[in-house]
Amino acid sequence: MPSLTGQNITVLKGVGEKRAQLFAKLGVDTVGALLRFYPRAYENFASALPLEEAPFGEPCFVRATLLNAPVEHRVRKGMTLYRCVAGSGGVTLKITLFNNKFLAARLKAGEEYIFHGKVGGNFYSREMSAPEIIPVADAYIRPIYRQTEGLASRIIEATVRDALARLAAAGPVPDPLPEAICKANNLCSISKALRAIHFPRTAAEL
Repeated sequence: MPSLTGQNITVLKGVGEKRAQLFAKLGVDTVGALLRFYPRAYENFASALPLEEAPFGEPCFVRATLLNAPVEHRVRKGMTLYRCVAGSGGVTLKITLFNNKFLAARLKAGEEYIFHGKVGGNFYSREMSAPEIIPVADAYIRPIYRQTEGLASRIIEATVRDALARLAAAGPVPDPLPEAICKANNLCSISKALRAIHFPRTAAEL
């Protein structure tokens, strides 16, 4: 534990000298400092609403089944749209993706997905532009971190995942509290606390 957490953050995947300088702006220079760089908020994909219950005009998570594979529409040079339709409870959602061939190729008709974005349109035919889309099976509670220019929360999330994976491989983390005190007060281990505060598996665990 001390040898890992005391190491420079550059030992982690994807962190070179330039990215390490960005982390330093956030006060993070070691693996230990990264693990204590706690999320400022969370996004719960598992809380997605059925399409027919989704609010209009505000960011939300919507659960619906894709009714057709995305169809490519080339608008002009440098701009390609991918359109598809999802449905739930007799309500449809028209999806538009912009220059996102990679995501469009992964979407399969008949599969259920979670769409994250703002809902527009009307009561019977709703629309969502450039949503984030993940399979329902992959729903999770995403940590949102304080950011700096050039270092997005998604990058920090991936770096924390790598740090926690290395930490787990290194063995149990020494707990600063005696075991007797933890048991008497029903406290979880520090290893579980670090994992759960960054990546809680349920709202209750969070």
